[in-house]
Amino acid sequence: MISGAARLRPTAALIPRVPAVTSQVRHETNYPPPEVQQTPETKAKSILDALPGQSLASKTAILSATAALGITGISSELLVINEEALLAFSLLSIYTAIFRFGGPMYSEWAAGQTAKFTEIFQNAKNDHVSAVKERITSVEAMQGVVETTKDLFEVSKVQSSSRKSSHVCYVCSITLN
Repeated sequence: MISGAARLRPTAALIPRVPAVTSQVRHETNYPPPEVQQTPETKAKSILDALPGQSLASKTAILSATAALGITGISSELLVINEEALLAFSLLSIYTAIFRFGGPMYSEWAAGQTAKFTEIFQNAKNDHVSAVKERITSVEAMQGVVETTKDLFEVSKVQSSSRKSSHVCYVCSITLN
């Protein structure tokens, strides 16, 4: 039996033995697939093609001048790479990624919204035009109403002048003088 202080001390006898895992397997990724992977020559050529300039000499001069400016800036402490510079670089990288990848998605969404509202407004305009045309055709059917009203008014004048001044109450049928 182990006494108090010895129980608190770890001993080799109480530690469980874990077998050592040794494996000779090398894990490697297949992304991108080997047929898609670029050779160093093609990668270097693509980097050189991305630089401005027409000839290899001008592209080399641009790379050399950029490296020299960077080295000069760092040695004269004009370019200090500290946490603020890393933060600025990180933020610019994130903003560039958002602009590059989010810009086309936003443009596509905005074009869809514009098309949707244009369609809604065009349908409303067409409905309004058809309602106005319907109203015009319904009013054309009532074109002779003015002449008919004038004729009826003339007939009522003639009838009222032919009657004497007696009036008939239509509610109780009494003739008034």
